[in-house]
Amino acid sequence: MILSIEDLNYKLWRSILKLYGSNRIPHFYLLYDLIYDIDSMKAYFNFENNEIKGYILIWRGPRSYGVHLWGDSEKLITYIPTDRHSIICLLYTSDAADELDGVDLGGRRI
Repeated sequence: MILSIEDLNYKLWRSILKLYGSNRIPHFYLLYDLIYDIDSMKAYFNFENNEIKGYILIWRGPRSYGVHLWGDSEKLITYIPTDRHSIICLLYTSDAADELDGVDLGGRRI
């Protein structure tokens, strides 16, 4: 199931904290933006069996968007904004570990 930040509830918040606790570095911006910059961000989660399988974090900067993709995020690429320049960072995807120059996400090579 796809959840957005507007769907934030206890189960989703606990899953975010568990994810952050398991490996702080790739998930730092997610937690930071949720606490300190929630008005400038959007997030969508691939949430299954009370666990985050993947997420997309979109930070709305003054000139461009910063987009972080993590985990099983193929279902989430439709949320990548196309109305202005986006800088995309693959934090971890199953394909990113195998490829050095880019990843094919749903027919879009990034």
